[in-house]
Amino acid sequence: MKRAKSQSVINRNLALLDQIREIKTDHPLWGYRRVRSYLKYRQGVTVNKKRVQRLMKEQNLIVTPDVRLKAKRGPIRPKPHAEYPNHFWGDRYDQDQNGILGMAVFNRRPRLVHQGDHRLPLRAAIKDRRLAQSLKQSR
Repeated sequence: MKRAKSQSVINRNLALLDQIREIKTDHPLWGYRRVRSYLKYRQGVTVNKKRVQRLMKEQNLIVTPDVRLKAKRGPIRPKPHAEYPNHFWGDRYDQDQNGILGMAVFNRRPRLVHQGDHRLPLRAAIKDRRLAQSLKQSR
């Protein structure tokens, strides 16, 4: 059971509610945060955000969120896992001869390049990349 509000609080709320309604007629898409900021910084009315939110909620002045505007996130790609500390020091996405985008991760200790499921020595990987580029240019 809630306690009854005093008449002075009711009068303050009515005066504030009139100001809120006036703002909402000019800016119907504003929420309680922006309405409170407008009251505080433009009109000089010191008011708690919870009071503005409660009054707007009681009078159905709260803006409903548009679900269609929510950001759509895609699936997360798998990441390479290090076998020992400081295993990876750089990564780059390259296309192979078939145009498939894959990750080439360079190791620190052994100079090997991971491409897909197999390891290539660094020079062989550079040769393969140059060979792929020359094949693309000759087409």
